[in-house]
Amino acid sequence: MTPIEKIIDLYSEYKFYQIEVKDPKYHDHIQNDCIYINSLQSEEDQATTLLHELIHATYDSENLEKLKNVPALKAEHFARHIENREIKRYLA
Repeated sequence: MTPIEKIIDLYSEYKFYQIEVKDPKYHDHIQNDCIYINSLQSEEDQATTLLHELIHATYDSENLEKLKNVPALKAEHFARHIENREIKRYLA
């Protein structure tokens, strides 16, 4: 089972889509219960990105499109912290 499959199995309440986006800066986005990740990224980047978005989906209620307000910045920091801690479990 790939790291991405391991993560997806734990979150059946979401729909996951791998899409091809040639812009190397695009990794993902989440819209309602759908999470889109860039299939052109490495498998490790996709797994990390997927986990990051799931953390936002699980814990955030803020609109994170404008990362200028304090709650959005705190949410982003929190997601990165948990992502960095948890990704090791899926990549092992």
